[in-house]
Amino acid sequence: MTRILYPLIFFFGCYSFLSAQNDLAIGEWKSYLPYQKSYHVTQSATEVFYLSDESIIAFNKQDESFRFLSTIEGLTEVGVRTIAYNDAVEALLVCYDDSNMDLVTDNQVINLPFIKNATNVLGDKKIYDIHFDGDKAYLSCGFGLVKMNLTKEEVEYSVLMDVQVNAFEIYNNRFYAATEEGIYTVNADNLNPADFEGQWDFVDNSTGLPGAYLCNELCVFNDKLYLAVDDSLYSYDGNVFENLYGRDQHVISYITGEGKDLLVGLFCTTQEFCLGELMLIDENENFSFSKTCIFRPEHGIQDESGGFWFADRYRGFRRANDLSGLCDERRVNSPFSNKTNEITIFEDEVWVAAGGISISGQYLFWTEGFYALEDNNWQVYNPSRNSELQGLADFVSVAIHPENKTVYCSSFLDGLVEMDRDGNIEIYNETNSSMVIGADAGRTRVTGLNFDEDNNLWVANHFSNIPINVLWNDGTWSGFTVPGNRNLLLKVEIDHFGNKWFVEDGGGIVLFNEGDKNVNGDEQIEYISKFNTNIEADKIRDVAVDLDGDVWVGTNQGAYVFECGADIFNADCDGFHRITQTDGINALLLATEDVRTIAVDGANRKWFGTTNGVFVQSPNGEEAIAHFNTSNSPLFDDIITDIEVHPETGEVFIGTEKGMISYRGEAIEGGGVNSASAYAFPNPVRPDYTGPIAIKGLARDADVKITDINGQLMYETRALGGQAIWDGTDYNGRRASSGVYLVFSTNDNVNNVNAIVTKIMFIN
Repeated sequence: MTRILYPLIFFFGCYSFLSAQNDLAIGEWKSYLPYQKSYHVTQSATEVFYLSDESIIAFNKQDESFRFLSTIEGLTEVGVRTIAYNDAVEALLVCYDDSNMDLVTDNQVINLPFIKNATNVLGDKKIYDIHFDGDKAYLSCGFGLVKMNLTKEEVEYSVLMDVQVNAFEIYNNRFYAATEEGIYTVNADNLNPADFEGQWDFVDNSTGLPGAYLCNELCVFNDKLYLAVDDSLYSYDGNVFENLYGRDQHVISYITGEGKDLLVGLFCTTQEFCLGELMLIDENENFSFSKTCIFRPEHGIQDESGGFWFADRYRGFRRANDLSGLCDERRVNSPFSNKTNEITIFEDEVWVAAGGISISGQYLFWTEGFYALEDNNWQVYNPSRNSELQGLADFVSVAIHPENKTVYCSSFLDGLVEMDRDGNIEIYNETNSSMVIGADAGRTRVTGLNFDEDNNLWVANHFSNIPINVLWNDGTWSGFTVPGNRNLLLKVEIDHFGNKWFVEDGGGIVLFNEGDKNVNGDEQIEYISKFNTNIEADKIRDVAVDLDGDVWVGTNQGAYVFECGADIFNADCDGFHRITQTDGINALLLATEDVRTIAVDGANRKWFGTTNGVFVQSPNGEEAIAHFNTSNSPLFDDIITDIEVHPETGEVFIGTEKGMISYRGEAIEGGGVNSASAYAFPNPVRPDYTGPIAIKGLARDADVKITDINGQLMYETRALGGQAIWDGTDYNGRRASSGVYLVFSTNDNVNNVNAIVTKIMFIN
């Protein structure tokens, strides 16, 4: 299968670099992957490719521009395990965590799923190393060795060795496979190399190797075979293995010999922090050492000019012209992590809580913290950067004060973070709030956060006997108990009537209304579950309130809706499972899907995030609008963690288990009446533009008509929220001629007469 690759080029400066944050066209996708660390590096004649956290970044050797390679640009997946560039076919071989492969050229991506789909291989299929011999690729796998012809795009043979192969080399017309058990070898001219038991020999200690050993790295350089045996560097001249170097508390992370020197990465393994080191061996077998650019070395290469490019577990992408000068460190403006437990949009800011809670409700001890896209720059707040956050982890929810813009982030491990816009941080816990320590002694678990219309912050204090808390807008706290020991609260949503919907880990919803703040005992509280409503599922995942005030509930067996308004505490308000129609067949809404999260766009359409991608439904849920998954879109993963829609731009931010991505939707927030500054874009529409034309600033769901200058009707539609879309053609599919076109719209979303809201010029 072939997929087209569209390269994206961006430019950067000298230490910290900004990736472009251009406006998306409607229907386009944007990657928000974390290009922070690097794990492997390879090169072509013109570019150096770094394997980053989930995908690939390529740096141009000459002008120092860079481009991203992900599913947005045509790759089959994210979650790349290793990469290598092949000069013979001028292509990058990309191997994924699930053993799928892509062969990437300048203008296409060829998917090679041979190992992934192999049915004759059991156990570990992962690809640990790539070795090229012309257009042949030898893949070191968890089960053995695979030889592949890149020109023909086919597997020639597999060697089932029943042991993990870490590296492969060809030396003196023999194949060498480095494994956890040691080295196996066979003559390269052997007619049946696939017969492991009958044809391959084990390299024992008769020529200088230890009696029992493991081998992780192999590299031919200067007519010798160099190898990492246990924690030491050995060489082999065809007769004897010689122990060249070893150092306590260090292991060899890589051996490469692409340039004039052999590079050996030394990784420090002590618990106390120490720097890694680079060993160089020149063609005269002289040894030298350097710490330039080396912190936690993963991989490194030398280019044709003698410059060095290093992949390092510490953040950034590293390069040095030589090892006597300074390290040139490149950093890309991107999210800090691929984890997206919750996404919050405030004005033009995107905030991400990068923590989580285990399936069993226990700590994960993730310390990525929370981070934000502000003014096109990503800012990071976590224990490694903010001393006030030491001791906190598993940050799961973010809420922003609507007026003073103070940021609140909850830590499932211990406490609530309050951070003002000057960066001052205060931690709320059992010592300075109404929250209390729960069943886990010493911990104040905090989960769901949400502000009500009076700017009071509602807080879920997980696993405590005071699970519902509120930080009033005046700075005081109050706490509320819940009957029946319903205290495993995770999320909170607030409806149009001020009712708080707390999702409970036990499979229900704690519905709460505090009544009058100054009156004790007038609170209303009810527990909603499959035992007292029409919900049939045993797990409730999320709650969302739509533009009409209806409350949608996501479960592990579809989505339900409560259309009760102010009567939610009425015993007759049981909710129901909407019937939807797909391909002419009636079915209960997403009844076979695990609905993890729900978002509502400006047209009141529902975006359901599931373990099977994203489903978009009409405002009432009855009509299927779209289904995005990894098979039909650039979506990074089918397991969706959160969805949030920017109300003014229509950009839909989608968190997956492999990172965040966005999609520019057609719907934006609409007002009660048309805006006096309504406009269309692009405008003018030029001859080479064939995409959608958007009319913004309309009343919500307003009727729209487009005519030529003589009043001839060209097109009519209904706005999606506050935005209407036109493809630039008339009812017969003919493109509009050069000239000016008038856009009429009802003045409000009821029935007022049409008025001209804007004009569109076509230039053909």
